[in-house]
Amino acid sequence: LPTERFFAGGVNSMRGFKRRKLGPLDASGAPIGGEALLEGSVELRFPIWGKLVGALFTDTGQVWEKRTQVRLSDLEVAVGGGLGFRTPIGPVRADVGHRLTDIIPGQPMTVFHLAIGNPY
Repeated sequence: LPTERFFAGGVNSMRGFKRRKLGPLDASGAPIGGEALLEGSVELRFPIWGKLVGALFTDTGQVWEKRTQVRLSDLEVAVGGGLGFRTPIGPVRADVGHRLTDIIPGQPMTVFHLAIGNPY
C-alpha cells in the first residue's frame, strides 16, 4: 500500500497559496495531502541593477485525494512577481503570488513569501 502523501502550496510550489494549503484539507483546515500531484511553473528572471534581480511567474497545480479523481479542469493558477538579491549562498528572494480563483474561503488571495535559493 502506498503511504506517501503529496502536498502543494508555498514558496517553492504554488506561490499563490500558503504552505501546503492547496489540496485536500480536513474539517479544521489542516492539510491531509493526496495520492496525486501535478505542478508546473514558468518564470522569467531578469537583472535590475547590480545584484538585484526581478522575476515574473505563473504557477499551476493541484493535489487530489485519490488518483482516480485527477481532472485537468481542477488545476489552479497563480501569478506573481518577485525581487531577489544574489548572494554567495544563492539568491535571497521575496515573492508575491496571487491566486486567480477563490477556492479557499477565508484564505488570502495574495500570499507573500521569503526564501533563500531559486524556486526550482
